[in-house]
This record gives sequence, C-alpha cells and structure tokens, in this order.
Amino acid sequence: MKLLYRVLITMFVITTTAFAYNPKVYIRVNSDTIYSGEDLAVTLIAEASENSKISFPKLKNLNGYSFKNRSHLVKRKLVDDSTTQIYLQAKQTFVIRPTKSFTIEKIKVNIDGKVYTSKPHKIEVLHKNSNQAKQQEESKPSEFKVVMNVNKKEIVQGDYAIVTVKIFQPLNIDIADAKYTKPSFKGFDVLPLKPKPAIEKDNYGISELKYVIMPKNSGNFTIEPAWIEFTQGMAKSNSATFGFFGGMSKSKKILSNSIKLKVNKPPKSVDMIGNYIIKSEFKSDKFYKSTPIKYTVTIEGEGNLEGVELPKIEVNGLTVYDKEAKVNRIIRNGKLYSILKKDYTFVSTKDFDIPQMSIEFYNPNTQQLVTKTLEPISVKLKAKKSILELLNKEKTKTAVVKEKEEQHFLTNKDAENINNILFDQNYYKSKYLNYNATYKYILTLIIGIILGILSTIYAPMLLNLFRKKEFKSSLYSSYEEALNILYPHTNDNYEVERMVKRLYEVVNGNKEIKIDNKRLDRVVKMVLKNTK
Repeated sequence: MKLLYRVLITMFVITTTAFAYNPKVYIRVNSDTIYSGEDLAVTLIAEASENSKISFPKLKNLNGYSFKNRSHLVKRKLVDDSTTQIYLQAKQTFVIRPTKSFTIEKIKVNIDGKVYTSKPHKIEVLHKNSNQAKQQEESKPSEFKVVMNVNKKEIVQGDYAIVTVKIFQPLNIDIADAKYTKPSFKGFDVLPLKPKPAIEKDNYGISELKYVIMPKNSGNFTIEPAWIEFTQGMAKSNSATFGFFGGMSKSKKILSNSIKLKVNKPPKSVDMIGNYIIKSEFKSDKFYKSTPIKYTVTIEGEGNLEGVELPKIEVNGLTVYDKEAKVNRIIRNGKLYSILKKDYTFVSTKDFDIPQMSIEFYNPNTQQLVTKTLEPISVKLKAKKSILELLNKEKTKTAVVKEKEEQHFLTNKDAENINNILFDQNYYKSKYLNYNATYKYILTLIIGIILGILSTIYAPMLLNLFRKKEFKSSLYSSYEEALNILYPHTNDNYEVERMVKRLYEVVNGNKEIKIDNKRLDRVVKMVLKNTK
C-alpha cells in the first residue's frame, strides 16, 4: 500500500511539473535608444500558471527618475502558441524622461510566494546634435511592415509559383491582439506551406509564410495584398494624468504590396507542365495463371501533378483492376516536386503483353515539349499447381519422414523379448495380450468419457458452424473452380462480369463480400449451357 501511495505521489509530482508554466519576469521598453527629452515607456511583465498569485512591487521611481505616467496593473489569461497552455500575464507600464544613458536595475516580483527578478536593461540616451544620434536615426527600425514577393513573374498555365509573405515587427514595439489575413489568390489553386519559426535580425522579429499557387486559367492576374491588424502600445501625451492604458493603445492595419503575375497558355494542349521521369515495376517476379499480378506506374519530378490521369490499360482477354492515382507534393530547395503512383492489378489465364505507355509534358525551363515512354512488356504465365497436387506432395514428404523415423536398431532386450514371444506363447499372452487389453480398455473408457462431455457442450455449436459453411453444387466444388469456369466469359454480359469480380475478391481473401450461391448456380448454368 505504501509503495502504491509513493507511486501515485511521484506520478502527481511529475504530471504537475510537466504541465506547469515556468514563471518568468522581464522588461520591455519602447526603444533601447532614445533622444534626450523623449519619453521612455518601460513595461514590467510577469508570467506564470493561470491560477498563480502575482504581486508587483510598489515603485515610487525608476533609477531616480519620477514617473510621468503609470498604468494600472493589468492581468489577463493567454494561450501559449507552442504548447496551447493557458497562462497568466501581469503587466504594468511606467513612463519616465531620462536625461542620460543608464541601466534599469533588476525588479523583484512575487509569484506564489517566491521572488523572481528581471534582468538589467541598458538604455542609451542621445543628443540630437551628435554624430552618434544621426547614425542611430539612420539605423533605427522603421514601422511595422509586411512585404510580399513571388519567385516568378511569368509562368505557363499548369506551372506553379511560390509567393512569400514576410512580416517585419520591430522588437521595441509591444503588439497585442494581432490578426493576419492572407493574400487573395483569386483564380489560383493554393497549397499553404508549413511556416518557419520566426527569427530576429536587425532589430526586427521576422515571420515568413509561403504559398504554392497554381493558375486555373491563362491571363494577367493581380494578387491582392496580405495585411495584419494589431493593437500597438504607445505613450500617452504629457498632459494626461489618468487611465494610462486607455491612452496608449492604438489599433493599426498594415498592408503588403500587391503582385502582378502573367500566365501564358502552353504551346500545345498538354496536361503536365514541368520536368518528369516515368517508371514501372511489378510487386513480384513470378506470374501465375488466374492469379492477381500487381503492377505500379510512377511519375516523379519538378512540377504539379495534382489532377493528372494516366491512360487506361486495355488488352483483349485481360481483366484489369486499377486504383485512383495518389499524388504526394513536397517543397525542396524552393521548388515543388510531385510523385504520382498508380496501381494496376491484372488477372489472366494466358500470356499477355502490357502495351506501350507514353506521357507528354511541357518543360518551362527549356520551353520544349518532351515525351517519355514505357516500352511494352511481355508477361509469361506459369500454371499454378492445384491444391490436390500440393496435398499429395505434402503426404509424400510426410510418408518419407515417417519411414525414416521408424527405422531403428534392436537392443539386446528387444531381441530377448522377441525370442520369448516366438518360443513361449504363454509368456506372450501373459506379458502382452492381457496387459494390452486392460490398457486399451482403460484408455478407451477415459477417451469415451472426455468425448461425451465435449460433444454435449460443443455439438450444437459445431453443427451450426457446419450448417453455415455448408456449400454444395453439382456444377462446381469450390468458388475457385466456379471462377475458372466463368472467367473466360467475363465480357459476355454484365452479370457474368459482376460475378467474376466478386468471386475474385472472395478467392483472394476478402471476407467482407458474400456470394449469393443461388445466383452463382444460375450464372454458371447459363454459361455452361451457352458453351455447349
């Protein structure tokens, strides 16, 4: 019991630790570098689990600078995008007007009875007439911006282009309630790509979103801008004295540029645009009569193969089952690659040839029409051994093994027993006949009792089972034999074709399909009657 208690406590501690939000305290400012006489907004932020208690210190000044404005302490629950955890965020903003460079010292915050501190933060104060101030003005991050570009300005209908949207957020701007709206891709099929993690560069946080676009028609197109709406923190005017947050939040909408794209018609009506190879393979290298043969055709290369259909394979006397083609698309080194696979299944009673298969595509890089071909393939079928032949072969093997097992050498004791049996009949009767009779009687009695019990329990179940599986017909002995009778007449009429397909599935192990035996008898009778 104590062990179980310890295990439960350990699991509780591990679970609580795994899902707890790690508390943190940090400082955010509206700018690391300001000019003398400008306001500096310093925001103290603390984050912890959603039910935590957060207590901020009651500051009277910041590094000796009195507050021009101070916001109320605001607490709100947010969701972590990476873990989907709900956490509590508390923040308070102070506005000061420093006259020289300084470092914001550590600030202590109490979270659930423990003290957490922020890191020191350096602030540089410049004078407008200094060379350093001019250089800083030139390198100072501009406003929030959204930029959109495309890797191709002109494409062919059926080809693709990649649109990239970059969002630049200055690291010194406090953003809340941001909402992104993707570009309008009217007239295009769109494949959004998985976004990359944001990076920090040149005082910006940069997010990048990519879209693969494929035109539905030719013509001149304009991709309308993407945009982002957000609430930005900003300092209130110097005359304000109340409601700091009410005055410092401002809603903004930033639009990207638009893009023009020209889509030309291909020089010839082709379904595929790009650069591809075609290949084929069999699942096995052994082919038998009336046995399914698996065959796969693959097309792969740079371009978009979605919606492409391969030609049907039609051969007289050959039954062909084909599945819908599957297409996988990936982006590699800034290019779109597609892999199309189509599976075929052949069933035949005689040798056959798979005809030549060709694909034609337009390569926009070389601006040429290209044809790739699969050469004809001759398939030679072997006669599949019947079940009776296989059983006879197994019986022969078993008989040989049994004969080898029965060959042994006589021991001295065996020779003595044989000698007694040959020359002393009384010894034989007393030693073997009586003993064997008694032994056989007892063994027969035990087996009879066991069989009686088992038959009482399982006889009804076995009878029902055999009744369900009872299958008799004067025309054929199995579904496999019925399939062999009907197969050569598959194309005679729809009912024969339908029954052949159902028998084929059942013979190959599909337990979901049930055969109507009466209908099967009727179809077999009809075929046999017409062949006489």
